Amino acid sequence: MELKYSGLLFVCIKSRTELIQCKSKPDSRQTVETQENWFTFANHITQKSEIFTYSWKVQAEPEDVISGYAAQEKAGLGPFRFYRASDLQKAFASISVKESGKNAFEIEKSLESLKLTAAEAYKAFLQGEVIGHTVAVLKSSKK
Repeated sequence: MELKYSGLLFVCIKSRTELIQCKSKPDSRQTVETQENWFTFANHITQKSEIFTYSWKVQAEPEDVISGYAAQEKAGLGPFRFYRASDLQKAFASISVKESGKNAFEIEKSLESLKLTAAEAYKAFLQGEVIGHTVAVLKSSKK
């Protein structure tokens, strides 16, 4: 399976008492295109994974982070997905945290037409838009 970096933040739950924060870095050559590929990748490595919750957040340090992803994108890495925070807020408005993991793929599909590349997100940020991205928490365990 070819892996492409998505720029998404994942928190992997190793067990009920042990949390591991998993975050790919912009300089990483190992990448994943979609939530579904992350899910498949996690199942391959840990044998059994599920998306526990799926949410969004405003991009922290947008000047540095988004411009960094735009540079990586220009160098041929990616794709990286960003969204206007207002679009994310609307997409997640009626979804409970409890139900979000079960509906992650449907939510992602509903956001497809609203996604921004890193370059588009950076341009929108410079024009005053608040930019965010999705966040998935994976619950993983051995079979």
